[in-house]
Amino acid sequence: MHLYSLRMLVSKTMACIRACVSGSVILGYMLVAVSAMATPADLASVPIGSVLEANQALLSVIPASADATIYDGDYLRTEDKGRLRARLDESQIYLGPDALIETHSIANGFSATLMQGTVAVSSRSGRTFQLKCHGATIRPLSGAATTAQVTCASPSELVLSSAVGGVQVSYDNETQTIEAGTSYRMTFERDDSGPQDNGKQGQPLPVARNKARYKLVAAIVIPSVVVVVLALLSPCRP
Repeated sequence: MHLYSLRMLVSKTMACIRACVSGSVILGYMLVAVSAMATPADLASVPIGSVLEANQALLSVIPASADATIYDGDYLRTEDKGRLRARLDESQIYLGPDALIETHSIANGFSATLMQGTVAVSSRSGRTFQLKCHGATIRPLSGAATTAQVTCASPSELVLSSAVGGVQVSYDNETQTIEAGTSYRMTFERDDSGPQDNGKQGQPLPVARNKARYKLVAAIVIPSVVVVVLALLSPCRP
């Protein structure tokens, strides 16, 4: 009788342990699944702005229209003769024809990655933005109101213009300032001027790095930039 009771006790104990382990495993899978499902949904559900005007343009994969909500991670694209103006955070952004950007929210502003075309942005005082293209990052020089324009001219060339407030351009650990009222052509080159290999064992190999070169564009182009950007992107415009 004593042996039978001991066996029953061991059997019940093992059953309890299996149930606990099984429950823990199931709970673990449930938590992982909920986390995996909730994270993308939460990110995708964060609105960061809205479309103000659109003509022959797309908001991700659907036609863009006025008052459409823009969410974190959305793409904005215009066709060959398209135009789009949107409010992101408390700033405004304008896409010229055949332009494509990806939008994201950042602290006190927004970030946009330019993949093709021309984009212009105007930010209010105290707000900021980041325009990224070909590895370069363009942001306001200070917390003052800023209006700037970036054109992706080719895979190795940008045209940067600042109409109001200066902007700072960062590329491969180098920083360049574009003052208000100026326009620069920025080209990307590969610099192979590192240590040379003399063929002996143990000697350093050439070190290649990317380098940006800036060329001031004739000031005659600036008035057209100022007229287009300020007319479309005035911070006071709704």
